Amino acid sequence: MLIKILRRMLSMCPDAWYIFIRSIQLTAFILLCSFTLLLDCGGDIVHKHRIYMTAICLFETGAALLL
Repeated sequence: MLIKILRRMLSMCPDAWYIFIRSIQLTAFILLCSFTLLLDCGGDIVHKHRIYMTAICLFETGAALLL
């Protein structure tokens, strides 16, 4: 099953590869931003609730982008 998926991925056209690679890079950048915001919160969710919610939204956006 895995070999079949890998063969289909390797036969993608260059435009599809470009979109795939760029979406992986964008997702990695969004997750890095989310992690940085969570580090900025420092566990103080009460006083930095807006930053915490922004980090959670960025985290969820990364997963939705790959779908």
